[in-house]
Amino acid sequence: MPFTIRTSQEIFDSDELEMLKRHGTQFERLMKGERLPETAAQERFIGVCKNEVEPETKHEKVWWKYLRRLDWESDPNNQSAKGLPRKAAEGFGGSREAYKQMRKGERADFWKRLKE
Repeated sequence: MPFTIRTSQEIFDSDELEMLKRHGTQFERLMKGERLPETAAQERFIGVCKNEVEPETKHEKVWWKYLRRLDWESDPNNQSAKGLPRKAAEGFGGSREAYKQMRKGERADFWKRLKE
């Protein structure tokens, strides 16, 4: 049974959407602890979900992007997540370019925290 994507799909390309549909259930089970990791890659994947390590593989990056979108859409201040006009430049409004800018800032924060 394919995974049900519970976010807007506009920031995902077709390969990312296919990966989420195909592997999303397994990713979610690993993240929630419903499935025990069997490999080092799965252990690392869980670390990505917990924001302990930076995503590197395509699977990690797509799932991380999905989780960030879920978080963003659940924030009541993000009007565009509800299909309403977006307020002044808060969050990312759904475009791929806005997502890339947000991601760039988060990477900088991640590396800054590692150096502390």
